[in-house]
Amino acid sequence: MKSVQLTVCMLPLLMMVGCAEYEGDPRFGEAVRNNIALQSVTPPAQVSVAPIALDGATTKATMDNYIYVGYPA
Repeated sequence: MKSVQLTVCMLPLLMMVGCAEYEGDPRFGEAVRNNIALQSVTPPAQVSVAPIALDGATTKATMDNYIYVGYPA
């Protein structure tokens, strides 16, 4: 009978201990958060540069020079 009474008294106490708030290390998980931040760095925005406009003849000459430089014609 005493063991039943002891169990009935101890069970609510054990349940309350299970609900206690954990005051752990505040740095817990800091290494993971640091590694995620290091791997997800966004590069700085590029300065807006006006596109280079070439006419057809200049573009063709540029492409011909690019393709055929160093090769016999």
